[in-house]
Amino acid sequence: MCLRTIFSLLPPLLLILPLLNLPLTAHAKKLKTGPEIFGTHNPISESDMHQAIFCLHANVCSKGPMPSHSKARCTINDSVAYMCNYRGTYDFKGTKRDCDIRELYEAWAWIRVTQNSSTGWYYDGEWTAGFDRRFSKMAPSTRSSLSSSDESASFTSAGPAPLTFPQPTYFKRPTTVQPMQQEPMTMAPRRAVVSPRFSEDKMATDQIDARPTAAEAHKLFEQTLKASASTEKAPRPTLLPVCVTVPSDLLTPSAIYLKLSNGATAEYSFLLESATGSTETVGRYSFIGANPRKVLATGPSYQDVGDPLRALEAELAQDSVLAIPSLKLPSLTGGAVGYLSYDCIMYFEPKTARPLKDNLHIPEALFMLFDTLVIFDHFNQTLTIVTHMRLPSSLDGFQGAYDAAIATLKETLDRIQTPETPLPPKSDCHPSSSEVKYESNVGRHGYEGFVTVLKEHIIKGDIIQAVPSQRFSRPTTLHPFNIYRTLRTLNPSPYLFFLSCKEFHIVGASPECLMKTDGYATLPVDARFAYSTEEQARLRPRIVNHAIAGTIRRGANPAEDDALAAQLQASTKDRAEHVMLVDLARNDVNRVCHPSTVKVDRLMRIDRFSHVQHLTSEVSGLLRPECTRWDAMRSIFPAGTVSGAPKIRAMELIYDLEQEKRGIYAGAVGWFAYDVVRVNEKGVTELDDGQMDTCIAIRTMLIKDRVAYLQAGGGIVFDSEKTEEWMETMNKLAANLRCIELAEKYYGGKVEGGKSVQEIIEEERRKGEEYYKAQTMGAGN
Repeated sequence: MCLRTIFSLLPPLLLILPLLNLPLTAHAKKLKTGPEIFGTHNPISESDMHQAIFCLHANVCSKGPMPSHSKARCTINDSVAYMCNYRGTYDFKGTKRDCDIRELYEAWAWIRVTQNSSTGWYYDGEWTAGFDRRFSKMAPSTRSSLSSSDESASFTSAGPAPLTFPQPTYFKRPTTVQPMQQEPMTMAPRRAVVSPRFSEDKMATDQIDARPTAAEAHKLFEQTLKASASTEKAPRPTLLPVCVTVPSDLLTPSAIYLKLSNGATAEYSFLLESATGSTETVGRYSFIGANPRKVLATGPSYQDVGDPLRALEAELAQDSVLAIPSLKLPSLTGGAVGYLSYDCIMYFEPKTARPLKDNLHIPEALFMLFDTLVIFDHFNQTLTIVTHMRLPSSLDGFQGAYDAAIATLKETLDRIQTPETPLPPKSDCHPSSSEVKYESNVGRHGYEGFVTVLKEHIIKGDIIQAVPSQRFSRPTTLHPFNIYRTLRTLNPSPYLFFLSCKEFHIVGASPECLMKTDGYATLPVDARFAYSTEEQARLRPRIVNHAIAGTIRRGANPAEDDALAAQLQASTKDRAEHVMLVDLARNDVNRVCHPSTVKVDRLMRIDRFSHVQHLTSEVSGLLRPECTRWDAMRSIFPAGTVSGAPKIRAMELIYDLEQEKRGIYAGAVGWFAYDVVRVNEKGVTELDDGQMDTCIAIRTMLIKDRVAYLQAGGGIVFDSEKTEEWMETMNKLAANLRCIELAEKYYGGKVEGGKSVQEIIEEERRKGEEYYKAQTMGAGN
């Protein structure tokens, strides 16, 4: 009887308790984040919980008078919104973000108590163990509990008086919470893009939406083990991609790079972008990575000496990735990112080897190997973090490997979602005007001498064309990433890249693809007779090579642009040079691709860039079964547009004239993805060559020891005029020279009293015209 009486009194006690002048504590029962976070009568998802936190955050961070709330009818989501319709004035001194999330949870719990006393009060698992917060007593108000039998309920608020929290230790003044306006607040639908404030403040949750899930990945691994065991030669993958995708509308690739590299201070990192308009197939992705698992550097002063592609091929051959088409990931999810210097040609074509001066002292090749990358999708406005779990030898170790991959995703997502973006270190000193000099390694007369000598070889029939170059050096105290930030704006190009290589940085905006693979296809019927049935059915990469030859400046307006483009297309010299280089590209591609598949996809199209216009063409072909992408790279490297024709003899003459290593200039920058293992229709695993994409390292700067090195060249043919050829190299350098000047102005290194880039170019142009007139007059006499 006594127990029955006690139980009958419990409901009234629960209703009266919140009205008593008693302090409330945060020692309520801790509920798991999930469907019943508000009690069984009012289910709500974790997504709606975060939306509610966001609403409260937005209201707390607002200002203005708050009228009282009136009676209304609400659904589950509306009730969450109502609980969040309270504003306050905070002194934002949280250690991790503008407004401390713990305080929001407390306010949220307090609102829950004042509006629905029958359910008790709850708090989320973000609070630390033993955290004790006491609130002031609640003012009286009219309340009606939410119905436990329906998802909707009515509530009434008579407009309680303002309530004041005790001053927290991490706020400088009390927080006042008031009821809000009577206008009903509509919650955004689940999984909708949330506001900027929420995107910045929300940290990665304990349960991220990773793909594939543990169960799906386990099933894929089990199927792969069975498929790879079906035949003796069947390949077995070592890596399985795991990814998470979030909205990226409030982020930029540069900001993500700065967060991952701690303000561009990571020893090894990269950012690859494209200024080409983003579509589903072109310019869609940017790639970001920092702190690689391994760095492969080759050259006389490094551990690996000799052909760098052999070393890279051996390194990447140790791993292969299981293909998961449902993830719809781009070709690059992991692999090697870096560069090949022009001087690597001595390993591919030994006849070109010469004893040369090395004034730059950088590796002949450097590649960073990544298992975790961030992929920025400009077309879908999403951000995908991809990591690769290392597959164990059996199913026993699967869960541990998957958990490690999830931990990597969480850590990377946390770094990206922090509100602060660390900036590159500022310059600690500024050069005087006397130090700011653009110095050429050969000078104008030296370069014109190259032209004269090469024309003599053309007359003799040794070569048809050659591409000599000159290098400029320029001191700068700017951080290299600030130069890149300016370059990507000043000279947007199909290939934008920033490589941090510990002791030096590479900054570039290249217009020209050297070689890339673009999908797979089987050989045509007329090409299959020479191969076995297995080789005939095997998918082959499509090799693509671009040729850019023929340059003219940009016009002051569209009409002048068109007139100059027409002039370029009508130029007999430029057209002849371009057709010759397209034929050279066809020859290079034909060496590794089946002849019947080699074709010119595009011929002499005008492509416009910030300072110049080019004639461009594209050549492609399907790789022969006995050749690999490494063979294709050796065949095409370096491009004929930066060496000459015939290529080997032209390179020999270039080295004889320049007498020093070119370094990164005219080499290649890009990536090589892991090989891919897929399960075919017969349930057997097959190995496909990994994809790759490289550009020619032109319009590129090397920044080392506070000196920027810039290099450019031009194609010399029979009717070349030496002064015009020298001016062509200056036009090509103009964008990068201007970039450094503007970057110093924007980021704190501007030098007063020095000549501007435009003044230097105009002065040199005037000297060139005077020299040309003098030569003409002398010849006429």
